[in-house]
Amino acid sequence: MSKAQLYELVNSLRLPTDARVLAIRAVDELDEQPALLLLLDLKDRATKLADALETIENSLELTSSLKR
Repeated sequence: MSKAQLYELVNSLRLPTDARVLAIRAVDELDEQPALLLLLDLKDRATKLADALETIENSLELTSSLKR
């Protein structure tokens, strides 16, 4: 995977600004293979976090509707 593709991967991830900056620095500083491995791990963690936040939001909505 080329550096340009790695930058596209970083831009496709839902990340806070500071995490995005660090991911871009990793792509800048690392060879393609280690950078790809790091980005794939980051993508997995970002997905799990987004899923957990969605579950929490759904639980809060359900809880508030039960209190009514």
